Amino acid sequence: MKKLSAAEVVELTRRHELSVIHFDCDWDGYRLELGALLRELEARFQGEVGFGYVDPDQETEYCAQVQLLNVPAVGYYRGTELQTIVIGKEQDVAGNIDRLRAGRPIVVA
Repeated sequence: MKKLSAAEVVELTRRHELSVIHFDCDWDGYRLELGALLRELEARFQGEVGFGYVDPDQETEYCAQVQLLNVPAVGYYRGTELQTIVIGKEQDVAGNIDRLRAGRPIVVA
C-alpha cells in the first residue's frame, strides 16, 4: 500500500469508484497490524478498490480537512467523496467495503 500525499489521495479517489485510506502514524503500535489486513484486502480487491496510506503527522492540513480525530483509522470513499472515517483497529474493513459497494451504511462501531 502506497504512502500518499493529500494530492495523491485526490488522484487515487478520482481513478477509483471506491477507495480505502488507512490513516496512521509511524509511532502507532497498531499501524502494522491494521496495515497487514489492508494489504491483504488490497490484493483481494485489486483493480476494483483503490487503497492508500496517509500519515497524519505529515499531512496535517488534509487530516484536519477530513476531520480525522484519532488513529488508527480507515476512510471509506465513493469517488472523491469521503463517506465516513472509522477509528480503531477492530473494524470489519472487508464488510465495510462490501457495504460501500452495495450502497449500504458503513458500520462505525
